[in-house]
Amino acid sequence: MHEVEVRRPGDDIAGPMAQMRTWLDAKAVRPAMFRMSLLPSATVFYVEFSTTREARAFARAVGGTLSLESKGQTQAA
Repeated sequence: MHEVEVRRPGDDIAGPMAQMRTWLDAKAVRPAMFRMSLLPSATVFYVEFSTTREARAFARAVGGTLSLESKGQTQAA
């Protein structure tokens, strides 16, 4: 799996979720997994995809970071 981390300042959930959902629907992409963490200063969304291509495109579209799990690194898309 290929995980994208999307970090947004503050506690707004609806705005980032709408942005992500709009892109996913427009591209007919279904994430394999979705979770989020509420932190004191940010909301972090973790979205997994079955292909690198989908993960990279999503990360670029929403300003996320693609996690390179096999190498233990992350990279901006």
